[in-house]
Amino acid sequence: MTPADPRRLVLVLALLAAFALVPTARAPPDSYEPDDTAAQATALLAGTPQDHSISPAGDVDWYVFVLTTGSDVVLETSGPTGDTVMTLYQSDGTSQIAMNDDGGTGAWSRITETLPCGTYTAHIRDFGSPNEILDYTMTLTTTPAITAPCVPATLTATGAGQVALAWTPPSDTGGAPILEYAIFRGTTAGSTSYQDTTTGTSWVDTNVTPGQHYYYEVRARNSRGLGPAATADVVVTVPPVQPGTPNFIPPGIMFTVLAVSILLGALVARRLAKRPDGPMMTSAPPRQF
Repeated sequence: MTPADPRRLVLVLALLAAFALVPTARAPPDSYEPDDTAAQATALLAGTPQDHSISPAGDVDWYVFVLTTGSDVVLETSGPTGDTVMTLYQSDGTSQIAMNDDGGTGAWSRITETLPCGTYTAHIRDFGSPNEILDYTMTLTTTPAITAPCVPATLTATGAGQVALAWTPPSDTGGAPILEYAIFRGTTAGSTSYQDTTTGTSWVDTNVTPGQHYYYEVRARNSRGLGPAATADVVVTVPPVQPGTPNFIPPGIMFTVLAVSILLGALVARRLAKRPDGPMMTSAPPRQF
């Protein structure tokens, strides 16, 4: 067996070292960065595609969009090559509505939902994270649709011995008439239970405890169902004690009563004086010795 040429071995090691030092091609961060949290989300408009990248490896992108009317919504990613995972949330970025991996073309993502008016967020990541996607396009398409109503407006809660709720109708009814409003109550934020329904825009809760903190939700309902909640909270206070009415007699009435009393007294005295036997007198019996 011929021993390996030491010079050839050195050459191979040198080539391997040089290859290790060559930087891996990396997509530059896109112009929408930073958009790594729901609070930093990029505003997405219907019919206006945006070009993004997932870079560096492990990067994520957040989007936010607003629906002013109920709509059929399509969110999708596309591009030369890539594999995304898309998640649709409520405005808080934590309440999940839908998630999709390969619903679009190839390994791209696509979500189709019918949503009432409101604010929504979307999260994009690479399926094989922490990989990079050099370039992808995010697209939002909306079409008006009959949906559940939007959130009731200007909800207020006041509590003195009881809690009075008041609100105004939603800015968008979802394309169908409002049938009623459902009221929910709890003693912890985000944890409420059904209480009652009303067709009006106010409601009074009499079953409350002074000093307790209550959280309320009001949702409008049409033929498509309940819409998102308007929220309010209040600490019930003890109603103030109303001061009693003082025993006060106006001077004019007091003078009249006094004058009438004097007059009646004088009349009684005159009648007693005119009696034939004179006024009744009582005398003590003669003293016996």
